[in-house]
Amino acid sequence: MRVREQKPASVSLFCVVWGAELGELLATCPLPVPQAAAFIRPFSENHTHSFQAQTTSFFPVPQLRPKPGPLGHSASLRRFSLSFTDTPNQVAAISGSNVTLKISGLSDNSKRFTWLYNSIQKIVEWESNNIKYFKSDFKDRVRLGESHELCIYNTRKEDSGTYILREVESGVEVAHSISLKVLDPVPKPKLNIETRKKPNNSCHLKLSCEIPDRSVNQSVSYTWYGDSQPFPTDVNRDVLEITVNPQNFSGSYTCQVSNAVSKKNRTVYFTSPCTLARSSEVVRTTVWLLVMVPVVPCLLWT
Repeated sequence: MRVREQKPASVSLFCVVWGAELGELLATCPLPVPQAAAFIRPFSENHTHSFQAQTTSFFPVPQLRPKPGPLGHSASLRRFSLSFTDTPNQVAAISGSNVTLKISGLSDNSKRFTWLYNSIQKIVEWESNNIKYFKSDFKDRVRLGESHELCIYNTRKEDSGTYILREVESGVEVAHSISLKVLDPVPKPKLNIETRKKPNNSCHLKLSCEIPDRSVNQSVSYTWYGDSQPFPTDVNRDVLEITVNPQNFSGSYTCQVSNAVSKKNRTVYFTSPCTLARSSEVVRTTVWLLVMVPVVPCLLWT
């Protein structure tokens, strides 16, 4: 019996059987997955069962006749196939950029490689040095690399999802998964400031960090800094509300918004607990830059 070795990984084993029970098969077939015993459940004919296990190899067994199982049942096995899927990798990319999805540890002896999107839509297939690109949303935006990596150009947010690379060697299929998340870069935030004077020269500060594009709010995280030092990690929201005094106030407060592919920040400055410094200069600088940017290209065309 031929054994194909694989590096240790958390995998999903799929047993497809007819007229036999899973317990009988595992008791008869010498699979090196003792951890699977806790997942064994009897099941009826033509039923597919899956479970998680740790394994370093698997055995392709095309035909097998199981012995009577612990429940006293016996049946002929007409087909028994195994495949496994690696634990999905995570890749993030900025919309409009190029990204490469690469699976390591592929066999040099495999006869066919097929990339699919969300397990359904075929993208490209390699077989015997012939490459076929399928009609899909990725048409003219993908290329298969020399190591069977999938290169996607001009990525869109709609490209987010799970990509499957099916590798076939000697009739045995191994499916590798990799997850892609395409995100827009975060916009520069806006800071709204509310101050309220309190006794003993203390001040109640409420700083609100707003993002102009509401569509990206769900995918961003917030980090606050006082004098370039981060606030506690539990202050991870769009509003910073604190009370400060002359001894502990910060000369600057920064809100940083970020997602998996980008980050932007905005800073305000204080000379005393409730007194802003240079805030108007920051606004004027921002307005000046916004006015100048569209003018410069126009000058180049004159």
